[in-house]
Amino acid sequence: MPLNPSPVSHLLLNCRSDELRADVRAGLSTGGWTGRVEASRSRVTSWRARDRAASQSGGRRGGAERNIIMASQSQGIQQLLQAEKRAAEKVSEARKRKTRRLKQAKEEAQAEIEQYRREREREFAQKQHTVLGSQGGFSSEVEQQTKQKIQAMTKSYRSNRERVLRDLLTITCQINPQIHCNYHCRA
Repeated sequence: MPLNPSPVSHLLLNCRSDELRADVRAGLSTGGWTGRVEASRSRVTSWRARDRAASQSGGRRGGAERNIIMASQSQGIQQLLQAEKRAAEKVSEARKRKTRRLKQAKEEAQAEIEQYRREREREFAQKQHTVLGSQGGFSSEVEQQTKQKIQAMTKSYRSNRERVLRDLLTITCQINPQIHCNYHCRA
């Protein structure tokens, strides 16, 4: 004996929408499902008629309707691609700006370093001149004193040369032979 499905189970099996399934289940739980089942049957029937008409025209939906949807999807995809391209350009520009700023900062830092180095060299030269200038005064004083001492020695040499030579020759040439005091004769 074949089982005849109830109208409710038929609706649950053939429903394409969660909303209709919810309607059918709600009717079952409350016990007043007959009115809702009839309304759901009419919805299912109208959907089936629409699907049959669409399948005869080449698909689920009509050709013109499908073209409109495809065009809108294509347009949406194009907009997304354009937005992605603009975003990529902005990122690229930001990277270029960052590179330029880094290069500019490096050049500015190098110029600042050069300026600082020149300033320090100038200060060093001033201090060196100050110190060496005062040392130059000391060195000229020392040089002058050295010249005076050399002149005094030269004068003393000239005046005492003859006397010193005579004394050296006298001591060297005058020999008194005598026995050394530490020598003892053993005899």
